[in-house]
Amino acid sequence: MAIRSVALVSFLSISAFSLICGCSGAASGSGGGTGTPTNATTATTLTVSPNPAIVGSSVVLSASTSAGTVGPGGTITFLDGSTTLGTAALSGGNASLTVTTFATGNHTLTASYGGATGFSRSTSAAVTLCEPAVSRVTPPVGTNRK
Repeated sequence: MAIRSVALVSFLSISAFSLICGCSGAASGSGGGTGTPTNATTATTLTVSPNPAIVGSSVVLSASTSAGTVGPGGTITFLDGSTTLGTAALSGGNASLTVTTFATGNHTLTASYGGATGFSRSTSAAVTLCEPAVSRVTPPVGTNRK
């Protein structure tokens, strides 16, 4: 029980009253009850296509975030280790980013959902992207292409 003091001002005098409130927790919100409201738990998944990829080619990172059957709003941050590759707004629980700047080697990619009103944060499992040292090979003009 919380005790609150309130002063009432009238034209003739000032009177002090104590109010005893029967609830605790946030002073705003809707409905009754006590405590702090909980955000819906979200799950984020990441797909990478193509994988493996050729150095310099376009790689599409696609993230999906859901809370049960609901796709929340907000943004996804795409990461290569701890380096941010970019962000994209969720639409219907989905977001994507196209990247063409991966260097040769393996990249540990994740998609991180920052949360939104009523929805918790979540991060996908890591996906390893392999960028082989081979780039596209074009035969010289006039050579036999059998």
